[in-house]
Amino acid sequence: MLKELVRYADLGLDGDFRPGFWMPRLNDRLANWLPGMLHGLSDAGQGAAVNARIEIWVAEDKHLSSIAWYLQFAEAFRFDLLETITAKGLAAEDDPILHNVAVAAARQSTKHPDELFDAIFLPAIQSLSSRGLFGWVGGMFNWEQLGLLKGLSPEQVEPLLALMIDVPRLGTNGEALLAVIAHEHAQAVIDLIGRRFLHERETGDFRYEDLPHALHYLRKPLAAAPVEIVAAARRWFDADPSFSEFRGGRLIAQLFPNLEHPLYPLLYSQIEENREGIDFVLSVLRAFKGEKFLHQLLRAIVGFLPAEDELLRIVHIVIDSSGVLVGEYGGVEAQEARKALVAEWETDENEAVRAFATSFVKSADNQLAMERRRADRSIAMRKIAYEE
Repeated sequence: MLKELVRYADLGLDGDFRPGFWMPRLNDRLANWLPGMLHGLSDAGQGAAVNARIEIWVAEDKHLSSIAWYLQFAEAFRFDLLETITAKGLAAEDDPILHNVAVAAARQSTKHPDELFDAIFLPAIQSLSSRGLFGWVGGMFNWEQLGLLKGLSPEQVEPLLALMIDVPRLGTNGEALLAVIAHEHAQAVIDLIGRRFLHERETGDFRYEDLPHALHYLRKPLAAAPVEIVAAARRWFDADPSFSEFRGGRLIAQLFPNLEHPLYPLLYSQIEENREGIDFVLSVLRAFKGEKFLHQLLRAIVGFLPAEDELLRIVHIVIDSSGVLVGEYGGVEAQEARKALVAEWETDENEAVRAFATSFVKSADNQLAMERRRADRSIAMRKIAYEE
C-alpha cells in the first residue's frame, strides 16, 4: 500500500494539501487524501516506513504542506521534520505550508509544549501576517484547550500581540486567543486593546473591528483587573476625549455592566481628582443606558460641579439615555421613571444637588406633557389610517 501511495504522490497527483479557505486546485481531492492515508498506514503498524518516506519527501521538497497537515495529528510527532518544513516554507514564503505548520504547532502543543511557539508558530504567523493573512487566528480549534499560549513570558507575548493589531476583525476566535493570554498577561492585552483603538482611528478603515460588539471570553480575565482597566480608560480619554465613550467607556460597560465592585470607588476617586476626572467618568457613564445604578455617581458629580458648568448638560444626557422603548407610551414611561429617580435627589444635603433635581423635575414635567401629546396624536392618526 505504501508503494502505491508513493507512486501516486511522486507522479504529482496528490497536490499540496491546503485547508478549505485556500483557493482549490484541480487535484485537491487527492491532496486531501494523502494525509489521511499517511495516518492510516501509521495506525496499521507501518509508522517506521511512513517516517522514512516522509523524510525523503521533505529532503526533496515534496508535499510539504500535506506533511505539515499530517503532523498536526501524528501520534509519533516529529518536531525536527516540522521545523525543517517551517524553514522551507519561510524561505519560499509558501503560505499554505506556513499555515499548516502553525496549525500543527498549535494542535501538538499540549502534548509537546517545548519550543513549538518560538521555533514554529511565531515565525510562521509573522510571515503570514506580513502578507495580510490572519487565518491562523483560529476557527480550527479551541485556544483554551491548547497549551501553546499558556506559560508564555512577556518577551514571547509581545511579538504575538504586535501581530494582533492588524487583524481586521478579532471575532470570537481572536477574542478567545486574547483571553488565554489575558489570564497571565492582562496588562499586555489591555495595552493591545488601546493600540487597536488607535489603529482604527488612524486608518479610518470602516471594515476594521477594534473589539467584538459583545465580549464573551475576555470578560472574566479583564474584569479581574479593574484597576488596570480604569487606568487604561483614563489614558485613552486623555489622549482622545471625543471617542472615550466608544472606547474605554464601552469596554468598562461590557466588563462591568452593573458597575460591579470595585468600579464605583475607582470612578469616584477620578471624580474627586479634578474636573477632567469628572469629564472622564461622564464619558464612561454615557456608554450605559441611564440605569438606576448610575445615579449615585451622577449625584456625586453634580455635587462637585459649580452651577452652570457645561458638564451638567452631560449629566442630563446620561440620565436621559434609554434602552429600547416599547409601545406608543414608551417614551412617557421612561421619562416618568427618570423623573422619579432624580426627584429623590431633592432631599440631598448638598444644595447644588437639590437645585439640579428641582430644575430637572420641572423640565421633565414639560417633556412629559409633550410626550403624552405626541403619543396621543400618533394613536389617533393610526386609528384614522386603519379605520379602527
